Amino acid sequence: MKLFKKLFISSLSSIYDDVLNVCDNRAVSIKNQFDKNFLDAIIVPKDITTIGALCFGNCKYTKKILLSKHLKKIEALAFYRCENLTKIKIPEGLNFIGDGAFSDCRCLSHIDLPNSIVHLGKNCFDKCSNLNSVKLPKYADNLGNCWPGQLCYISKVGDDFYFKDTETKGSVFVAQPYFVKYVIKHFDDPNLSNTMKLLNSLPDEVVKFFYDNATNKNEIYFIDSILNSNMKRYDSLRSKIIYDISTMTPFVKLCSVLGVLEKSPIKSERISKRGNKVVDVIDYSQKASEFLIQLVKTGKLNLVIAEQINSNLEKFDFNPQVAEFVFKNYDELMKQSPLFFAECLNRFDAVQKAHTSNKGECRQLAPTVAFFKNYFDKNKFGGVDDENKHTAHVIGMYYNNQSTFDRADEIVKTHYQKSIPDNILNEDFSEKIFKRAKKRIKNIETVSKSTLSDLCDATEKFSYELLRKDDVLNLVLGKLCNCCSHIEGVGDGIAVASMLHPSVQNIVIKNRDGEIVAKSTMFVNQKQGYAVCNTIKVSSAIRYDESEDVYLKLKEAISDFATQYNKEFTPKLKVINVGMGFNDVSSFIKKYDKKSKEILYPLNYSMYSRKKQYGYEGDALKEQFTIWQDNEK
Repeated sequence: MKLFKKLFISSLSSIYDDVLNVCDNRAVSIKNQFDKNFLDAIIVPKDITTIGALCFGNCKYTKKILLSKHLKKIEALAFYRCENLTKIKIPEGLNFIGDGAFSDCRCLSHIDLPNSIVHLGKNCFDKCSNLNSVKLPKYADNLGNCWPGQLCYISKVGDDFYFKDTETKGSVFVAQPYFVKYVIKHFDDPNLSNTMKLLNSLPDEVVKFFYDNATNKNEIYFIDSILNSNMKRYDSLRSKIIYDISTMTPFVKLCSVLGVLEKSPIKSERISKRGNKVVDVIDYSQKASEFLIQLVKTGKLNLVIAEQINSNLEKFDFNPQVAEFVFKNYDELMKQSPLFFAECLNRFDAVQKAHTSNKGECRQLAPTVAFFKNYFDKNKFGGVDDENKHTAHVIGMYYNNQSTFDRADEIVKTHYQKSIPDNILNEDFSEKIFKRAKKRIKNIETVSKSTLSDLCDATEKFSYELLRKDDVLNLVLGKLCNCCSHIEGVGDGIAVASMLHPSVQNIVIKNRDGEIVAKSTMFVNQKQGYAVCNTIKVSSAIRYDESEDVYLKLKEAISDFATQYNKEFTPKLKVINVGMGFNDVSSFIKKYDKKSKEILYPLNYSMYSRKKQYGYEGDALKEQFTIWQDNEK
């Protein structure tokens, strides 16, 4: 057997059946492991398109391999530890090389990778100690994580890029593997040299932080984040506190959170007590740096504490409100624990949405540690059992009073005791998220063809749902949409009616994340065949230019509801109006719809309020617009 120095894989089934596993030459892949030491050359036949994992692993004496021109895929560790392999030609058309495919090929000195390759596995050339030149595939992902440490210069010849171990004229030094794709993309940029000086000088912990927090780690976007950050301020901070701690790695995320890496001062506007407009300009990079230095010097922040915070902090963008919260409340936060500190920051946005006043438009309140503690407290209410623990969870996100939970619990139980249907319609009614509206445009009589594109845009951004009447969210919708219709608000009657009146139901609009951003409470007069939407309230988080999309989506929901209702019930609905009092989209209603000539009688929601004589009657009593009308009429 040792006389044979060259192996033709296509002949295996006839020559080496007694030595190697049979490889059918008609197959499209090779999956067996040929680790016989006597092979010094391998020829893969033309009909092979895949070389399986570890197929030629440990062929220690193989010097040359001729691959099939039709080869498409080389799987993980396929040529692992082919220690004497000196030459291999990768065919044009190959598109996949798996993890560690050529690792430990110590005699391999050069390899050309065609541009057809779209994926390079991690460490696919790891421990190739003699590899001094690689022709790079321009469009492959993971370009930075494939090469041994000696390859750190990128050069360009014609339209091709090469990774080499020595500097040549016009080559670019790359200190981190993460920068490879960026260099290729910007190779002809005259500013690349200065950019790379900055990138190559960055501490490892900074590069890793930005890479780990990148939206797409296989692309180069995280480098733009680095270049738009205040590296000089970070270096200054690092030099001042590096003597007090052994590493800066746990501090990088804190630096990002508190604004050390922000390049430009932040402008904010506020209204003074006298009603004057005041513009504040704050350099958070300087403020946060001084804050962190002082914490380290006074012993309030050390390596252990920083690591405890860092390990529990999730990824999020810099928020001046978060930074100010930490500056003001650091000592009080740390009295709880580093875990509590991290949890406050992780859930800051969600908690702040809940931290509003109970009056009118639910004005946003300043964040406090006390509110965070109450928000996280799972045992704030007494009398919680398996049946009402969901009610306690929802109510507990917005209120702390036992009486509020007790009332909510009573409302939910009343809903079930009176066997009130969960929907006005016979079944749940909601839209599949992001469903295109073109097929339903004909059902919306008052929307012209010219607004079709607007309606489709609304469909892409928002979705609608008829909120089930047994959902406790009915009692807190005002908190989500910045209005008084919640269990502790002036409009508590409308919140309660949406759970206890069989002909009242909330229509909600959700954003792409599934968050409720708008609502309207609809009363259906089944005997007289009409419906009245009390008003339309939109979350303050929605920009004005998005409000039109919100209304178009709500208009679509009303139309679909009416269509379904008229299939199920008689008498049919003839018209649906909306009240204009405190209406957040009144300008768009006036754009698309006509004022109603008559006021359709709405429900008196004060009947469901705690104080009926002073309660909220509704916003549809003075002015109404028609937002849907039966086509037949």
